[in-house]
Amino acid sequence: MKTIAGAVELYQMEKLKAGETASIDTKMLKDFGFLNAVPRCPETVTERDYKIKTGPSASETEVTCGVHGDMSKQDGEHRYMGIEETQTMRYKITEFFYNGGYIAFIIIIFVILAFAALSS
Repeated sequence: MKTIAGAVELYQMEKLKAGETASIDTKMLKDFGFLNAVPRCPETVTERDYKIKTGPSASETEVTCGVHGDMSKQDGEHRYMGIEETQTMRYKITEFFYNGGYIAFIIIIFVILAFAALSS
């Protein structure tokens, strides 16, 4: 999706006047040479998977995938869209340990082992 957003930015700089907007799609970006091919989401088979919303500046460009959500929300609420539940759980566990959760995990294991030793 970032490649599409970059192509939109180039298109806006080369083809539009300042503050001007246009309806842009991935096929048009390919036809004008801003993309080598029409991108397709690997989760679908249709050619026009991506929707592009543009504003007067490149920072207002939003690329949306029907499966994976909005590009601007990939670090937030759309982070796990389109990922199977088992993969989502794997990513969340990895994220937990990466963000320091392993310390809590070690403490829990230590408490369980201590409790087991005291019980016997």
